[in-house]
Amino acid sequence: MEKNSSVMFVRLLVAMFMFAAVSWNMSGCEAAQWERVVSSATETAELDVSSIRRVHFPNAGANVVCLVKVIAADNSYVISQVALRINNGNKESAMMSCTVYDANGNVVGQDPGTGEPSAADYEIVSPGSHGEALFDKAMYYAQ
Repeated sequence: MEKNSSVMFVRLLVAMFMFAAVSWNMSGCEAAQWERVVSSATETAELDVSSIRRVHFPNAGANVVCLVKVIAADNSYVISQVALRINNGNKESAMMSCTVYDANGNVVGQDPGTGEPSAADYEIVSPGSHGEALFDKAMYYAQ
């Protein structure tokens, strides 16, 4: 009887530990909050407002990093992690990583990226473009 009690007590401790570990791990999870920013006949661009973070890279400086989803007319889509910054008065963006999905949600391509973007990775955002609309919305949420 005493042996059964100690086994039950150990099982209870293990169960409590596992519950605490899962609960702690889940607290960092957050569902994406996709917000449509621009749409045309050929594509829709969305921004995950829950992913927007201010980041200071050692070489690239102050950036806003977030996830962008571009959905094609055939429902295939690309989710990219992008870095956004203002450099010498210019709005610039750099793709840090991307995953390409088919219309059924299957991964068909991937570029895991390298972490911090280099100066060569940045491109000037064209005024009046979908990219500028995404840039402006991300900067608005990053305030």
